[in-house]
Amino acid sequence: MLNNSGPRYKRSKLERRANTDVLWCVLLLVVMCLTGALGHGIWLSRYENMVFFNIPEPDGRVISPVLTGFYVFWTMIILLQVLIPISLYVSIEIVKLGQIYFIQSDVDFYNEKMDSTIQCRALNITEDLGQIQYLFSDKTGTLTENKMVFRRCSVAGFDYCHEEN
Repeated sequence: MLNNSGPRYKRSKLERRANTDVLWCVLLLVVMCLTGALGHGIWLSRYENMVFFNIPEPDGRVISPVLTGFYVFWTMIILLQVLIPISLYVSIEIVKLGQIYFIQSDVDFYNEKMDSTIQCRALNITEDLGQIQYLFSDKTGTLTENKMVFRRCSVAGFDYCHEEN
């Protein structure tokens, strides 16, 4: 049962950065709403005779400053929820679609030998472009093409050979 947790989801740098930025926006929203609610509660407890900001009950009674601050907190959450950029994720996906369209329609990526163009099968393929950290070449400085070709293997003393290779 060890190592049976399933595959790990790989997130790109862009996705991780967007998630942390949205988290900071949520924390900023909560701090702003708490500050506003606390300030409103303090204002009501200090200036009880000014009824500008008092929220009465349906029967006309005046609510305590603590409950009014609670109501103001949720009111400010509703008013300031535009701080959280939900449309950011949609915009990122639309930009990815546009990038893939332009990559697939680029004539510089056309392979004459195979008579085919490049195919992008994943939306996050463009996020990994330009993220190369190591580049291997031979001693002449030319890049080599590595092909993994099955030649032969031995299982329990019996030799298996692949003739086509």
